Amino acid sequence: MGIWIAALLIFFVGSSVWCYHRGKVQEEIDQEQTAATLAGPGRELILKYSDSFLQLAQTFQEMPAKKERLSEEEVQEIFREVENHLCRGCENWGECWKKEYYQTYRMMYEMLSAAEDEGEVEGAQKMQEFQRRCLYVDEMLEEMTQLFYRAKLNLMWSNRMLENRSIIASQLYETSQLMNGLASKIYNVEEADEWQRQQIKLKLKIKNVQVREILVQSQEHKKFYVTMRTVRGSCVSTREVAAVMTEVYHREIIPAPDSKRIVNREYTTVLFVEDTVYYMLNGVARVTRDGEIISGDNFTFLTKDNGQMIMSLCDGMGSGVGASKESSTVIELLEQFLDAGFGMETAVRMINSVMVLREDEATFSTIDLCAVDLYTGVCELLKIGASTTFIRHGGQIEAIRSTSLPVGVMRNVDYEHTQKKLRSGDFVVMVSDGVLDAMPSGRAEETMEEWILQSQTMNPKEFAKELLDEILQQRGQRAEDDMTILVGSIWKK
Repeated sequence: MGIWIAALLIFFVGSSVWCYHRGKVQEEIDQEQTAATLAGPGRELILKYSDSFLQLAQTFQEMPAKKERLSEEEVQEIFREVENHLCRGCENWGECWKKEYYQTYRMMYEMLSAAEDEGEVEGAQKMQEFQRRCLYVDEMLEEMTQLFYRAKLNLMWSNRMLENRSIIASQLYETSQLMNGLASKIYNVEEADEWQRQQIKLKLKIKNVQVREILVQSQEHKKFYVTMRTVRGSCVSTREVAAVMTEVYHREIIPAPDSKRIVNREYTTVLFVEDTVYYMLNGVARVTRDGEIISGDNFTFLTKDNGQMIMSLCDGMGSGVGASKESSTVIELLEQFLDAGFGMETAVRMINSVMVLREDEATFSTIDLCAVDLYTGVCELLKIGASTTFIRHGGQIEAIRSTSLPVGVMRNVDYEHTQKKLRSGDFVVMVSDGVLDAMPSGRAEETMEEWILQSQTMNPKEFAKELLDEILQQRGQRAEDDMTILVGSIWKK
């Protein structure tokens, strides 16, 4: 009897354990199927959004083009207003607008055509003939002049609106392209290789970390999304997890710059990336124009999880609070666009369109961008109205100049885009306009190059301070404009 009871207990316990494990396996299968099911529709949904923005952009582009002259309907409206307001009370109205309608219309049309070309109604060639026919020529000219300039003003505002639509169309197009690329990136994710996944789970289990999922995003440099938690009330740093992944994948893997640093009892997904070949140090030195409280220059250093290090410097037109507000707005927009995944060229086009669309005040600012790929050492420089950038390769200096206008001046932004290869120990020096303006006239760049080559320090912050101190010493400690110097140095790990 006891044997049968024991057998039944073993059967029930075994069944329960089998059901439990079967349920866990089915749960994992369901999760994978759900992820696969959602990925397809999710990607399609983003692509639909992208197509919608693209169609909106095309709709805006297909709207009427900019007009250079008044239309036939606008000219006729001017004539109708002149006739109704002035000519109806004239004794010759019937003669001019009934019997000789076409001749009257022709003379007035030629006067307006001449006015468009010459800028004044009084400059029309048919003036003398018109004076012989019209009893109230002075009043007529005054009326036509007022109506003409009102029509030209309406034409100007109409063209401005058309220009704004074109700018909005370009923004919609850029957004469409970004979403299109985003759909490919987000859903280009797959489960980690079975053997590698099991190795990571086993090694992390020893550290009291329970791994639920490992997804790999296949790009030029792989990204790993690990969903995990700790058990038994412990906490584990993400660097310890990265060390395990490095051991399994045989490549240096680290937590992404903005990812969590600690894994605790709650499930969380942490992004891990391949470590870069290079690292970059940055320094800044700046001084405010004499008599001003705040600098019109603004800057930022931005590290992205794709291995890019971005230095940017913006110089607002003028100095003080107004210039600072302009450059600060540009810097904030740059950070947001670049952090969201926009490319540098797309970001500056979007910012320029925002500046052009502002009606309240003219807003101009230079943009100096330097993006260094820390995997390859390739440096991209994008300059819009910015001052010269200097790159020190050992004992040589290379100057990258700009001849374009600041953002906010023209509807279609003009910029210089240059690509350079950096080596370990190279320095990038970016300066605002006030720096070179304070240098000896005619030899500003040459003098700056000499000072950069003479510096012996490897610390970017000290490097920038040395350059600024040298300038202030030459100027008797006077700052006639805001001066900002950014320095970045690249080193192999």
